[in-house]
Amino acid sequence: MSRDMDRHRNWPAKIISIVFAIILWFIAIGEENPEVPKSYGNIPVSVRNESHLDSKELSLVRDIEDPITVRLRGRARDLYRIDESKIKGYIDLADVEKAGEQKIEIDIEGIPMGIRLEKRPEKTILIDKRTSKQVPVEVDIRGREATNYQMQPYTLKPDKVFLSGPQSLVDKIVRGRVSLDLKQSKSPIEQSLSIELLDENGQHIDSKFITMDQDFSIVMIPIYPKKDLTIEASISGKPAEGYEIDDIEIQPKSITVSGSEKLLNDMKSIGTELIDINDAKADIKHTVKLQKYDDIYLDPAQPSEVSVVVRIKKIEIEREFSIEIDVENLNTNRTANLSGEKATIVVKGHKPLIDKLEDEDIRAYVDLEKASRGEKKISIKVDAPVGVEIISIDPKEIVADID
Repeated sequence: MSRDMDRHRNWPAKIISIVFAIILWFIAIGEENPEVPKSYGNIPVSVRNESHLDSKELSLVRDIEDPITVRLRGRARDLYRIDESKIKGYIDLADVEKAGEQKIEIDIEGIPMGIRLEKRPEKTILIDKRTSKQVPVEVDIRGREATNYQMQPYTLKPDKVFLSGPQSLVDKIVRGRVSLDLKQSKSPIEQSLSIELLDENGQHIDSKFITMDQDFSIVMIPIYPKKDLTIEASISGKPAEGYEIDDIEIQPKSITVSGSEKLLNDMKSIGTELIDINDAKADIKHTVKLQKYDDIYLDPAQPSEVSVVVRIKKIEIEREFSIEIDVENLNTNRTANLSGEKATIVVKGHKPLIDKLEDEDIRAYVDLEKASRGEKKISIKVDAPVGVEIISIDPKEIVADID
């Protein structure tokens, strides 16, 4: 009986001993496997409910999916057994309602039981209003075509692109550009090239939050052999009667063209648009375009127009007449005998005038007003209509025997 009573009196002591033993066990375990913090880097972050921004006409401005580092706390052995590939972060945009800079907590998934997150990470995001616009697309051509070949103006389809995205980025974009290297090409080029977006300083703007209705443009560049051709004026009509073309001046005198080799081999010159000189009596001056030929191209560095001067001059002719020599101013009480009756007169002038000239229109004579008696050599004088030039008189003098 006394033994049973002793056993019952020892129960509290035994319980206390067990509790102390457990405490000592936990202490021992804790010292062997303590609770510690541990950081895990390169944890991927994804975005959820981005379509919510689209419904609000909003857009992210910069990427928020850069990897992050998280700090976990737990027993050392448990921490080192964690599969890092299962830890992922995500940002939920479901509650974003306005534009501006704002902090959002990142939710972490994949943390095992018994491990806790020391601090929930945050990320500052920038939200902007979504806008759109159209910008032109240009071609940045590098390199050169082959020697003795000529590149002609390119065509680009499409030459405009419609883009949309966050307003702060879209407002900076002024044009699109595709780049092409000619690489000494000897034949036409047709390529589909990706479009890059540029600001006013030519700096590239690249963002996954900007979308374009067309990512590529097709550029077509004609490249053909080239050849120098003389320029010939194309004249229509004739000058007025009595006039003729004296000279044709063209500036420049030649021009470089390019085209298929077969066509160029048959060409020696290139004509101008028609220049009308009908009934012209003076110089004709015009700036005219060159004639267009299918598959023949002008060098872009040269003018498509030329200056043409058609020099018009009178047609002048010479004509010979045999004219009787008259006597003038002889005193009434005297007589005069001339050594010849006629003089050969050569005249020159405008063809219509000279053609119409008759013998009676020309007068040859000697003036005997001051002549004394006897034989005298007297110069023969000639009168002719205005516009008629006296070229020669034969003889120039005649003997007059005055009585």
